[in-house]
Amino acid sequence: MSDDSGDLVQVGQEIADDWQAYETARAARARWADEEKRLKTKLLLALGYAEDDESPAPVQAVAPSGEPLFRVAIGLYRGMDFNYLRTNYPHIYAECETSKATKSLKT
Repeated sequence: MSDDSGDLVQVGQEIADDWQAYETARAARARWADEEKRLKTKLLLALGYAEDDESPAPVQAVAPSGEPLFRVAIGLYRGMDFNYLRTNYPHIYAECETSKATKSLKT
């Protein structure tokens, strides 16, 4: 295992403050993402959508006043089972695999 902690770099107070603001923003985003997911699930359940429904239909939600609020659009997610591909067709997986360096901030 390699040590990827990197060299020590002294930063100024502005960068230290920016790090604290970044941590605060990241935590707030996570809380709001959880709240968004909770509310979306609640709204879809209230409209009668089941998680395992194979053919959901789009609807338009309207307020008690009759004013349109939002619509539920139905789409199709298409993904790739990379584990299946890697296990059953390793030569194809290896031929198609790409990599690049990424950067992330960690405590």
